[in-house]
Amino acid sequence: MPNYDAETSRINWWLDRFLILTGCSCLLIPIATALRCLFKPYASMNVASLIAVELRHPGIAIMQSICLLYLLLVVCSCLIIHLQIVIMFLILILPILEKDFRPTNPSFRTVDLLRSPEYFLKAYRSIQLLHKLGAETYGQIIPLMQTMESQLIILGLFTLIRNFSQLDETVVSLLVVFVILSFCFWTGILWAAGKFGSISCATIQSWELFPWNSRADRKYIIKFKRSCPPLLIGVQGVFNITKVSVLRFLQGLIRGTFRALLTLK
Repeated sequence: MPNYDAETSRINWWLDRFLILTGCSCLLIPIATALRCLFKPYASMNVASLIAVELRHPGIAIMQSICLLYLLLVVCSCLIIHLQIVIMFLILILPILEKDFRPTNPSFRTVDLLRSPEYFLKAYRSIQLLHKLGAETYGQIIPLMQTMESQLIILGLFTLIRNFSQLDETVVSLLVVFVILSFCFWTGILWAAGKFGSISCATIQSWELFPWNSRADRKYIIKFKRSCPPLLIGVQGVFNITKVSVLRFLQGLIRGTFRALLTLK
């Protein structure tokens, strides 16, 4: 990547902080949850609370905490691995897409050979193939994640609104933290994916405005532009994340919560 400095890149700075924060969260959350289960093993939200009082034993609390810690560490380790893959993909693709393939950008920094349609198109096709591989790997789980996050947040909001007076302070605080973190997590993903798609659209549109070396090159680039769909994140033709996906997600949460409250009286 020409003239690319990873240490001064603003995108890299934000992604590095996000990765550090996620790694610390994936380590602290399982430990804190296991300690809570160890000191309050028979709270209403724990599995051990289903055991009869006469059968309860101190070893049950220890075993429950160990199993929960192991389960959460496995889940968080898988999560952090896939987050690293996605972040590396963004670190590699975003600067290239925003600067190296946008000739109208004032910071257009690519080498002179890439200004020729012959090399320009080959390089962009490589980016398309890399994006296609990433979409085939992670695109299929995005609709499932969207549905799961929506239903879990609606369930948490419904429980808080309908049964607030019947819940103790611990359960209320945990539900509030869960709803806020889930909403911020998925909203951030939708915003980043929508931003990626808007950058891709702006890059493709900029090809027509750039004064190429000759009129034939410009016509060739315009024809190539028509065969290049935007690099959107999601499942092509089924679910693509755009700039309005965050608003639709928020609209779905509000609508789903009110429907649940009106239906389940």
